[in-house]
Amino acid sequence: MTLKRSLVTIDVTADAFAEVSLAMAAAERLSADGLAVRVVSMPCMEWFAEASQAYRDEVLPPAVHARVAIEAARSCSWWRWVGLDGEVVGIDDFVESGSGAEIIAEWAPTQP
Repeated sequence: MTLKRSLVTIDVTADAFAEVSLAMAAAERLSADGLAVRVVSMPCMEWFAEASQAYRDEVLPPAVHARVAIEAARSCSWWRWVGLDGEVVGIDDFVESGSGAEIIAEWAPTQP
């Protein structure tokens, strides 16, 4: 995804501690470039899906199309939440093995 340097809100969504720390590091870098960034933690997609539409719209405003989800596993379940204009950073192959910290160090776009 290409982002122009303008005032845009980017939602970075993550579901666990490792991903949230990466999201926070990414948000700091993007904020330093003048972008408005929010980090949203979604520990349970099922609970979020069962919440009211009003609540989901408050957490993930429909007007925000620049969304990035970070998942230290398969990315497929996140596309529902990032939408057509969003991106998902995940691991969709079986070539990696190791501890969570080792895998993140190997593939992470930023390090906390």
